[in-house]
Amino acid sequence: MGDRRVDLVREGVDCVLRGGELADSSRVARRMAPLQQVTCATPEYFAQHSKPESIDALRTHRAVNFLSARSGKPMPFDFMVDGTKRSVQIKGCVAVNDADAYKACCEAHLGLIQVPRYHVEPRLRSGALAEVLGKWRPAPMPVSVLYPHRRKPTAVTEGARIGGRGRRCNDRRHLNHRSCAPRRPETAKPPARPCGDRGSTCWRESPPPCRPLCR
Repeated sequence: MGDRRVDLVREGVDCVLRGGELADSSRVARRMAPLQQVTCATPEYFAQHSKPESIDALRTHRAVNFLSARSGKPMPFDFMVDGTKRSVQIKGCVAVNDADAYKACCEAHLGLIQVPRYHVEPRLRSGALAEVLGKWRPAPMPVSVLYPHRRKPTAVTEGARIGGRGRRCNDRRHLNHRSCAPRRPETAKPPARPCGDRGSTCWRESPPPCRPLCR
């Protein structure tokens, strides 16, 4: 797992998971799930800067900025105001391009972050982080599985294709029981060659028409 942008064809990767709206139309994409996002920081940070009660109050705050893999520029914080998306660029003293580093800087009291809730859920429950501006949470982030066009799909991409439609199966022998990925066909055992030894494998396993050849 990582935040590095992967070239599926050049690197020979079967598929990747990507968050956000997809701009690459040359790949096959299957929408998997939406992720709720939160804006949060540590209580120690809010002790110095107070909690923002409105989006306009963010002008007096600072953020841990996350650099876009596409443009290399800091990504804005998004909020939904009366059904309309509003983006705000917040100044900060640090910018990163890794999700773990992003959270670590926030836990070091360096500023606000905006992340999928699952990434900080334990810290929110323990009180180590606190959410703000929950009234204007951004729209859920779509997560999609992305894979290149291929004449012969692999078991991984076929599982993603079927799993994206939510199909299940009851055959636990399948490669992926939950997404009903196809099994690889079993290779038939080649027949034994006849020989002259009655105690040999070919005498015991060869079909009856071959046995006279072994005498």
